Amino acid sequence: MVNHFNLFTNEYLIVKNSEGEVVDKLLWNGEVYLPIKYSDMNSKLFGKIKAKSNDPQQAFAVDSLFRNKITMIQGDAGTGKTLLSLGYLFHELDKGTIDKIIVFCNTVATKNSAKLGYYPGSRDEKLLDS
Repeated sequence: MVNHFNLFTNEYLIVKNSEGEVVDKLLWNGEVYLPIKYSDMNSKLFGKIKAKSNDPQQAFAVDSLFRNKITMIQGDAGTGKTLLSLGYLFHELDKGTIDKIIVFCNTVATKNSAKLGYYPGSRDEKLLDS
């Protein structure tokens, strides 16, 4: 198959119609475009977790968590990075696929960096605070 969009291996593609609506989400695996497949995650601690149906980036994050040993996710505050990642990890822990979870972060504030941790408020309020 031809890589029409010159994607890197494991790069995702959002396909939109002429009205700008998302009609498909694909992954280029180096040979073919694969449809994004992700399932809901269930754990005793978090319950049922899933990507928002109207958020392709969340679908990509969940797909990458299931497909790869290492996934790095970045995004604005409140976009679901921590919830999806921990939901996946506890799902795998309950299944017995993994036996421990190690979470690390750099808590040293850098110049012009956003504050860390959960903050109440809307997405706009959080963005205005950072």
